[in-house]
Amino acid sequence: MRGVIDQLARDSFFLGKSFDDLFLGDYSSEADLGDVVRLGDLCRKARQETTEAITENVGIAEGLIERPEVWRAVQAAAQSFTYGRNDGRKTTKIILESLFASA
Repeated sequence: MRGVIDQLARDSFFLGKSFDDLFLGDYSSEADLGDVVRLGDLCRKARQETTEAITENVGIAEGLIERPEVWRAVQAAAQSFTYGRNDGRKTTKIILESLFASA
């Protein structure tokens, strides 16, 4: 769930849109929201619990993406992407190296 929300937070920051506009008002995020709800269902969470988890994670993601060192790490990862599938471990390494380099 957090991965989906983090991606949407990065997209909202990059596109200059509010998270709510992107997540709730944009059809391109509809599948992501559906995925989050299905994950909550698989975990046998009540819809209210899923909604609360989404709200909590949105707040965390919005706060993190505003930090310059986090945004630099996101940009470093984005620059490493190629068309198609990307290696998650490689991306994680790039993000961590960028975060620690700015510390």
